Amino acid sequence: MKLVIAIVNQEDVTPVVQALNQGGYASTQMSSRGSYLVSRNTTFFIGVDEERVEDVKRRIVQSVRRRERQMPQMPREHYGYPADDSEQITVGGATIFVVDVEQFERV
Repeated sequence: MKLVIAIVNQEDVTPVVQALNQGGYASTQMSSRGSYLVSRNTTFFIGVDEERVEDVKRRIVQSVRRRERQMPQMPREHYGYPADDSEQITVGGATIFVVDVEQFERV
């Protein structure tokens, strides 16, 4: 048994849920927030047999997308440099962890 933990950008949650449901995978979802960009995410917990891990990962990867966003820069005038208006960054996609599960019970 494996536990797939997937951290997904909030904008991609609905397609991920749909893809997992179509594959017959149950998941638990938890709202989360990134520390660097303070972006809203959802963390999925999916318990599956080892032979189904690749299918779960494929469904997640095909359901998310990366996108470019403008992020305001921190003012640097006090260092004697002009302030940058913003910086373009890439957000989205997914971060996926797969961990071994010693015991799994539904009660």
